[in-house]
Amino acid sequence: MADAKTEKQKIKEITDKLEEGLKELFESGKGLGVRTKNWTSTDSERSWITMYSQDKINIALQVYHQCGSVTNTIRVLGYPTRRALYTWIENEGIQKTPRKALDNTNTATHPRNPPVEVKMDAIHRCFELGESIKYVSEEIGYSRASIYAWRKKYLQGGTVALMNDKNIKPGTLVEGTQDSPDAEMRHLLA
Repeated sequence: MADAKTEKQKIKEITDKLEEGLKELFESGKGLGVRTKNWTSTDSERSWITMYSQDKINIALQVYHQCGSVTNTIRVLGYPTRRALYTWIENEGIQKTPRKALDNTNTATHPRNPPVEVKMDAIHRCFELGESIKYVSEEIGYSRASIYAWRKKYLQGGTVALMNDKNIKPGTLVEGTQDSPDAEMRHLLA
């Protein structure tokens, strides 16, 4: 019985200290943060995602480290969810890796508008051979979104849809140079 009473007294002392610290923090203006709610759709379910400012996250982590309890932190602050707090604790001190800079140079080896052969090869590797789209996109140097866009164009209009006027060099297409289909058939039948 005495152990339960001392445990309650410890929790009371910790929460009192936390409330005093939070009061000082909010009075100083450092703890003021914006909390916004965004409506998003995930897996055909709709859910509210609450985004907290970095100040609010820091306060929650500070309270957690003082009391050592996720439950007490949430009780004292009234936020966040258990999952959010566990994520913040897990990611605490981990720096986000900077994104790789996009190289938009238009060179002969990597043209901004690739030839049809490059597009068809990527589509073939990803959607017929089953290679990873991420792997293929990194290897050829074009984004995954580009590969999906090429596939969509190909499904809608075939190989011709993948061609654009930027891929056709002047003087390469001359009218009437192809044999007629009848001549081709006669050649094949012979």
